[in-house]
Amino acid sequence: FIEGQHYSVIETPVATAAPNAGSVEVVEVFSYMCIHCYTFDPLLSDWHKAQNDDVNFQRLPAVFSPAWELLAQAYYTAESLGVVEAMHEPLFKAVHVDRLDLRDEDLMAGLFQRHAGIETDTFKKVYKAFSVRSRVMQSRGKSRSYGITGVPTMIVNGKYRVDGQSAGGN
Repeated sequence: FIEGQHYSVIETPVATAAPNAGSVEVVEVFSYMCIHCYTFDPLLSDWHKAQNDDVNFQRLPAVFSPAWELLAQAYYTAESLGVVEAMHEPLFKAVHVDRLDLRDEDLMAGLFQRHAGIETDTFKKVYKAFSVRSRVMQSRGKSRSYGITGVPTMIVNGKYRVDGQSAGGN
């Protein structure tokens, strides 16, 4: 693979959350608003399932606009409630298949109740929590540190950035 053609080196490496020195951290920067992320997700899920325990896979929601911020907030709400796996695909489908306007907090709460059994009051409390909003802000900052200009983008060990163009597609 050739630097500048197949991947980019991140000028200032970003610290990883890999649990041990032998681990490789792979971060997918994505958005539920991105159709390319939606079509990439099944391929990425298959790849993730085939990896050994030494691969620490993380998702990082991109925040490029207010609508994307709300969906990043939904992702961190699901993570805080321990229901990311139950909510990940339904959030994608709500946007790209059902064409729902997820700026409607009650509609979002209904999705969490239907797909993960989370009561509306619990959803709203966590969705509005300082800890969730703080994680959205951290996500925005980390995306900037990675030099993200579009999604989906993969970051390897906080040092290398690969996007759809450099990879030649999904």
